[in-house]
Amino acid sequence: MPASFRGWLSVLRPLATKPDSRHRQWLLACLILLLSAGVSRGDDIDIYRDGAGVGQPWVHVLLDLRGALTGSPLCTFGVDCQPPFLSSRAHSFLAQSHSTGDSVSASAILLALLSAVLDDPRFDAVRVALIMPNHPGNTPAGSVLPAGGGTILSGYLPLETSRAVLLDRLQSIPLDSVPADQASQPREALFEWYRYINGGNVALGTNTRGNFGQLEPDPDYDPDIINSDRYVSPFVARNACPRVYGIIGLLGPPGDDTALDAEINHSLSIPADSTLEHFLAVLHHPETDLLPGLGAAVRARQTLVLATKAQAALATALASAGGGTAAYFLEQPFKAESALRDFLGRVVGGDASFLSASVSPDVLEPGRLLERYYVPLFQASGGANWRGNVKKFRFAAAGTEDVTGETVVLLDARGAPALVSDGPEKGRIVFDALSFWTDSASLPPGDGNTVPVGADGRLVDRGGAGQKIDGFIDDGSGTLPMIGDVNAVGEFATRQVFVEPPEPGPFIPFNADAPTLELLRRELDPGSVFDDSELLDLVRWGRGQAADGGNDRARSWLMGGVIHSRPLAINYGAISGYSGDNPGVRLFFGSTDGLFHILEDTNPEGKESGRERFAFYPRQLLADLAGLRSGTRGPATGYYGVDGAPVGLRVDRDGDGTIEPDAGDEVYVYFGLRRGGRGYYALDVSDPGLPPRLKWRIRPREDFKELALGFSTPLVAKVKFESVPRDVLIFGAGYHGGWSNDGTSRIGKDLGFADDPVGNAIYIVDARSGELIWKAVRGATGSASERHFEHAGLTDSIPSAVAALRNAQDIVYRLYVGDTGGTVWRVDLPPGEAPLHRRDNWTISVLADLGRDPDEADGSEARDLRFFHRPEIVRSFDTIGDFEGVIIQSGDRAHPLAVGTQDHLFYIKDRSQHQSGVSHYRFEDLVDRTVCVNGAEIDSTGIGCSEHQLAAGWKLRFSRPGEKGLSRPLVDGGRVFATTYSPPSTENSCSALEGQGHLYALKLEDATALAGGVRVHDLGQGIPPEPVHLGDLILLPGAGMDPGVFTPGSEAGSRPGMGKLIPTTAPQRYRVYWREPAVDPF
Repeated sequence: MPASFRGWLSVLRPLATKPDSRHRQWLLACLILLLSAGVSRGDDIDIYRDGAGVGQPWVHVLLDLRGALTGSPLCTFGVDCQPPFLSSRAHSFLAQSHSTGDSVSASAILLALLSAVLDDPRFDAVRVALIMPNHPGNTPAGSVLPAGGGTILSGYLPLETSRAVLLDRLQSIPLDSVPADQASQPREALFEWYRYINGGNVALGTNTRGNFGQLEPDPDYDPDIINSDRYVSPFVARNACPRVYGIIGLLGPPGDDTALDAEINHSLSIPADSTLEHFLAVLHHPETDLLPGLGAAVRARQTLVLATKAQAALATALASAGGGTAAYFLEQPFKAESALRDFLGRVVGGDASFLSASVSPDVLEPGRLLERYYVPLFQASGGANWRGNVKKFRFAAAGTEDVTGETVVLLDARGAPALVSDGPEKGRIVFDALSFWTDSASLPPGDGNTVPVGADGRLVDRGGAGQKIDGFIDDGSGTLPMIGDVNAVGEFATRQVFVEPPEPGPFIPFNADAPTLELLRRELDPGSVFDDSELLDLVRWGRGQAADGGNDRARSWLMGGVIHSRPLAINYGAISGYSGDNPGVRLFFGSTDGLFHILEDTNPEGKESGRERFAFYPRQLLADLAGLRSGTRGPATGYYGVDGAPVGLRVDRDGDGTIEPDAGDEVYVYFGLRRGGRGYYALDVSDPGLPPRLKWRIRPREDFKELALGFSTPLVAKVKFESVPRDVLIFGAGYHGGWSNDGTSRIGKDLGFADDPVGNAIYIVDARSGELIWKAVRGATGSASERHFEHAGLTDSIPSAVAALRNAQDIVYRLYVGDTGGTVWRVDLPPGEAPLHRRDNWTISVLADLGRDPDEADGSEARDLRFFHRPEIVRSFDTIGDFEGVIIQSGDRAHPLAVGTQDHLFYIKDRSQHQSGVSHYRFEDLVDRTVCVNGAEIDSTGIGCSEHQLAAGWKLRFSRPGEKGLSRPLVDGGRVFATTYSPPSTENSCSALEGQGHLYALKLEDATALAGGVRVHDLGQGIPPEPVHLGDLILLPGAGMDPGVFTPGSEAGSRPGMGKLIPTTAPQRYRVYWREPAVDPF
């Protein structure tokens, strides 16, 4: 199960919604659950990637090598021992040692399945050791009595670099030479492994004379892990935190397994007469420490059992003792191989799944808000193919409680709570929750332990929208859509996959045919290494087929990881077949496989759907398909694909709540690629029944030559510089980071502190044409034209979204945004329509210069402040006068594990609109309120907190090592809620590998605690999302706040006992528009 990625939140206010006191108003929502595991450098997923030796999966394989002479054969090669009885890959391994007509033993099937799965590059991150029992008649040196024991055929080797060595070891085992009296001593073999991982004396690991009926067996024990009769432990770093798993092959009952009973009892306190089942239970017990020399306790996580059906009872007992509930049988090799792949997939992805919720409301028709929650997921792996999903839940009605009296926030499809309400897993998706779109009847069998029965729960690659992609489910009826080679509709419908056209207009079908190859050959195969047959298979794979030797079945999973592309939900209203009670809702998001997806929420009959209606590839990502298919990685962190969060422009000209393209209604969706690349796209999706059209795209050239990685989520807005207001997109030029062209080194802010040659601009573009309307760029301060303004201080890239102030006509007149150099910018865009209005009136200026990186005078790493998230803006006043308050927190999202910077939460009072002669602020101008929890404290200068003069604002230092703000703060009725993240301690890497999330709850006025003297609340592991408004409530991340913060009378509207949903104390404001059709312009 994947570890969660605690993403961020942002909220788009309802654009045409009036409060209705008769009904609770919920927001159509998108709950963000970003799940992964793993450690590299260069983005927020660093916290879920495994570093060398830290948190990596280590899998030992105990082989049962009873040979071809033992037991009945399972099949005959070339007759019934071929696909579909087993996979084509396993069959190819069998073919290396079998000819047509040969009998195939259970041990041969076992080795073929292991070889086929270990050959899969998705499992590159796994380190594998091979163990086998010795022949029980072997006699140790210096002894006259036989004592078989076990040997380490291969010490732990990483699959990524040593796959060939491990596969050769497996394939070199001479099964035909294994004596008929071969038995197994699994306890002794596993104890030999225990000695090996602890660097202990060799017990019977070199007692191999007689194995395979040979005096000098080949293969033999691994000499590279032995030094002077002692094992060399693979775990040398005390802060290592290995995740230990096992695989056991069981072809018959254990033989005499008592030669090492005394040693086993001494080392593991296991009685001499214990069974293998007991032995496994001890290895997996929560209090067992298999590696006492490390800084934290390590136990075996889970052991998978592959057996013959004759050993079903023992195999099931062993599976239970090893942390599972089911064994898998070699008489069903295809199913056993699938179980083995699923097992290693969970091993690679980690084994925790912590909920990280975020809400993104959509534009809805007047007076109505829906209750839907959409949950994106991803599971990181050591290879390129990260799996993903989107699942749906619903908000519970106000006052809903579970059996313990806890408030229920989300419900699953059965009406049961979707979140764990208490205990150490509080806030996580319930293990056996059933999400709304999931077809439970089509789910693979569950075991009730690691996989829920009849439900999808928190698993990424189970149920949800990923299950509903056309062609993934095949019930054998021939009535369900297929993946197909080409896009087809009607009776023989196929998956609708498209590719970006060369010019704006209709999307091009992504078909596995000759015309498509001619059109896309350069993008698909820039190195000209594939022939036409291979390219056709590559396109088939890109459409979702397994494409292994002409097989057109679906791949094992079709949806890539949904990492940062927060789904956008757009309500089309009562379009064809839909109604006011069942409006047509579509979801838009991107994934790591390079596809942008469009899903339907429900079908016209009102049934839950989740079906993918369309998907398309941006052309610049087609070159990644070959690497994705082969499983090879992109630079260090793999492929990001379409990684930006989409936003929408919805124009309902007659205001009836239904989008009618024939009446001039419009819907456009916009997104960038984030780490997936440099570019922004605009799609015309006005008719949800038709494939989208490319409206325009922006590339890093000409007017947009400053464009960097598309981190900045666009703001859809209106500006006025002529007689009619213009719909526009406003966004920063992005993040300057990533890799050099040759893929050998980091660049930009991923590498150091230098000024950025790209990303250091702010763009305003026409929403319908993509034309540049205005930009702020680096240059001589004050130099301006109708389309640009220069400022010498624009030296650092701007990955953040912008925050805007609007007037009563919804016209944006001011922006605020931070950059990666610690500067907070103010952009003035006063409305007007005089000639040269933009040149004469639109400007950018520094509001606050807060950062000082090591390349600057008096700079340091501690002052290398970087802003990745948009600020919150409030209009307020104090005894001095009116001001615009800007609340923003610093934190380097690209390097979440860094600990050298001292990040802060800032409150900056911008008085320049109301008071002349105000210059920009410096770091020192903002009063440090870190010690002022209750307001009665004395600061480090000896001044009482109650005496602080806060004319410029205040700052709050994050006190934990490496703690940083990685989200937008929320202000509500004079209260500030802000989430932060602190990386894990390097002293005990087994504790909270993902680090910890925190929630600050304080007063806007002076940064003191809201109530009870508690200003910071722990949220659990991972990067937490930001709090967000939900009607008259605020949804807090994780488990929320301690209920004591809202004791009766402490806050207006308090509701004691609510920790995750708390009441707002500010009146909710909605934008309401009046327009006379055919008179007022849009």
